[in-house]
Amino acid sequence: MTADKVKQLTRKLKQQGDVSLEEAEWIYSLVEKNIEKNDPNLPAIALSEWYLSVSQKLENNECGNFIFQYLFVMTFIITFYGTRITRSRNTEVLKTASKKFV
Repeated sequence: MTADKVKQLTRKLKQQGDVSLEEAEWIYSLVEKNIEKNDPNLPAIALSEWYLSVSQKLENNECGNFIFQYLFVMTFIITFYGTRITRSRNTEVLKTASKKFV
């Protein structure tokens, strides 16, 4: 069920360009509640797909509600599953995207 919802939100992000604040908060809460527990039931593959979609949007200088969960998902992926995308690069992308909200 959880993996299906993450996949659904990833499709929505790709097709509609953003998710609601409530949906972004849901992903944030999902990761925040389970990040330290290393929960084997956490849908890592679905979250990885979500993260990659968010990362692509940020690299294209797109912004939206999806940004608000970005750091927790990025930290989760790097901490527990590794990635070839560096933290410093993503930090710079996030800074650029977040300037649109200031």
